[in-house]
Amino acid sequence: MEFRNELSFYLSNDVRNFASPKAIWWGFAFETSNYYSHLLYTVFLHYIPAYLVDGVSSLIGKKSGMKLITKPALPGAWPKAGTACRQNGHAYNSISTRLLTLYKKIYKMAIVMSYFTTNEWIFKDENTVGLRKRMSENDRLIYNFDITDINISELVVLWALGLRKYVVKDGLKNTQVGIERQQKFKIITFAMLSIFCLCLLWGLLSFEIHH
Repeated sequence: MEFRNELSFYLSNDVRNFASPKAIWWGFAFETSNYYSHLLYTVFLHYIPAYLVDGVSSLIGKKSGMKLITKPALPGAWPKAGTACRQNGHAYNSISTRLLTLYKKIYKMAIVMSYFTTNEWIFKDENTVGLRKRMSENDRLIYNFDITDINISELVVLWALGLRKYVVKDGLKNTQVGIERQQKFKIITFAMLSIFCLCLLWGLLSFEIHH
């Protein structure tokens, strides 16, 4: 099994048992190595929903998106509430960003990484393997760098918990609420995708009939 497919499996199964109650939509992903498919997914699954969410948020007077940490502010200056955070003795500015802005940043990052993520790579580790063979049993226990000992499922779960604790900051509480919300979001997502596909099909059929 490829690591990419194995990772997707654990993200779609094990991680769902640790859903955050702060999630605002059903977490899912499509994998593709085709640029145009990626562009299509980005438009229909990121940009269009972002426009809708940002538009509704503006109408009801609420800000969508999240806080992003930007350039460091002057050290020693305590930030004002809601405008910055403090870490390691330094103040860091933060800004409110809309969902569309956030997705644009994600898209740009994906394009930058696309050369590495859309190609197959062969890593030669003969030197590492040779070093391990020359080590004593005690050294192997102390300096264990055998990747076959890594439990991918456990590693991915730790990623998810770390994301909740240090990024989402939900206190690792109300996990069951998060799981139940994900189930509801899943139903809503499939309903919306079904409606969208039907509308798209109807539009194509109407176009063919009139032309």
